Amino acid sequence: MNHYALFLKLLKRKLPIQIIDHWFEASLTCVRWDSSLSHFVKLVSGVRQGGVLSPQFFALLINDVIDKLYIGCRMSVVFVPIFVSADDIVLLAPSVGSLLTLQALLETLLENLDMRINALKSACIRFGPTHDADCANLTMKNGEAIAWVSTCKGV
Repeated sequence: MNHYALFLKLLKRKLPIQIIDHWFEASLTCVRWDSSLSHFVKLVSGVRQGGVLSPQFFALLINDVIDKLYIGCRMSVVFVPIFVSADDIVLLAPSVGSLLTLQALLETLLENLDMRINALKSACIRFGPTHDADCANLTMKNGEAIAWVSTCKGV
């Protein structure tokens, strides 16, 4: 997560500059290995893993992205292109072609925030009568492929 993009979003929400400045100054982290701790280093991007405000900051950044997605599925009368939970994203599309368009759009919108889709942590799944038909992997702008899977599981 780009701290400058987050800083601008927090300013637009009229959060006092002192609070924003303190959060950025206090953004330090270290690595624990068994009972040993590394030296603390300043975070220049991203948010603290397990930080109380980290999911809210991610939601603040991603909210404008969600508003720009125009492809998705209808669930009754509600248009749903995406589900977001913490830093996990699920895209919903009515067809593989629509999914390709949605994925390319999301990639572009995330690039504007200095964020990327991690192909190794991503997968595609199809539901419906043709769910088991062969389909080429989705290819991202950087050439990485997102593979199709036949099952999904929650964490």
